Amino acid sequence: MKMQKIGDVLQSFDSARVPIKAADRVPGEIPYLGASGVVDHVDGFTHDGSFLCVAEDGANLLTRSLPIAWVQDGAFWANNHLHVLGGVSRNRLKFFQYAIELANIASFVSGSAQPKLNQASLRRVPVPDFGIVREEAIGNLLCALDDKIAADTSAMFMAEQLIDALVYENVSTNFSVSIADELILHYGKSLPASKRVPGQIPVIGSGGIVGWHSSPLIEDPTVVVGRKGSIGTLHWIDSSSFPIDTTFWVQPKRLPTRILYSLLKLVDFSGSNTDSAVPGLNRSVAYEMALPFISDEAVAAVWDRVSSLDALCSHLKREVACLAKTRDELLPLLMSGKITVKDAEQEANAAGADIASEENKA
Repeated sequence: MKMQKIGDVLQSFDSARVPIKAADRVPGEIPYLGASGVVDHVDGFTHDGSFLCVAEDGANLLTRSLPIAWVQDGAFWANNHLHVLGGVSRNRLKFFQYAIELANIASFVSGSAQPKLNQASLRRVPVPDFGIVREEAIGNLLCALDDKIAADTSAMFMAEQLIDALVYENVSTNFSVSIADELILHYGKSLPASKRVPGQIPVIGSGGIVGWHSSPLIEDPTVVVGRKGSIGTLHWIDSSSFPIDTTFWVQPKRLPTRILYSLLKLVDFSGSNTDSAVPGLNRSVAYEMALPFISDEAVAAVWDRVSSLDALCSHLKREVACLAKTRDELLPLLMSGKITVKDAEQEANAAGADIASEENKA
């Protein structure tokens, strides 16, 4: 396969970067970017437009637990922990983003205590060379998938905010109950990775999904509460699931579970930690904590809208998962030339990307 070096195509805009200590930053609306993305928001910017950002340092360069490259749009402030590249279209930047993500950059990274990908090394990283037309077409497809994922995620966030607003508008302003009055906190069950059978059931830890299994612990949607580690973190699970032993799962007594999820967001569980070594949520202490009260009549008044919005969230969540899975499956095929852009486009559209067909696409 024909290859090209990053530095032979993309232009560096690193010279415009300006690091600012946290104490010296002026709060604002502009994202302040580091090696893994947004670390703050400030007043002013160093770059404005569409650019490819690539991590310059940090352990993630080797572990790859997070993306090391992304296309940043609009005004932003870049510190000196990332490289800023440009000089080509947004579609082609997207092509190079994913080409870098698929590249083996370990040999270009120096240092073990503090891994670093300096500018000279980044310029030498090889990626596939398909020519401008095909790279634009691949980038257009990937942009469409990522933009649809971003739009769905934003719509899901807004729908969740509307649900919370509907609930909060109807809670009592002068009366509360204890958590024990409204729900039961059940302990999750141990399920080591070695004992999981591949399947479609999400395994939920205190930080969220940690794996998949073939059978659920709970059939119905529930709220999972972090018990060990990330104490008090809340996860709305709209399907069957398997909460593990670092969590509690919620069984409602009176209210719909989705209403309880909104109410539990108002509870500060940080004061219930009784373990200094490993943060832990004490169930007895949690049961005594106050929970805002909402009447059955108020729930009935808003439930149709809440359930409709929740159904929308579930639909969007499934679509995002399908789009991401499709992108991740198509990516290596596109970058190896094993699938045409036209065929990949059809697969992406079937997943919900809605990419307009173009004549003579590579």
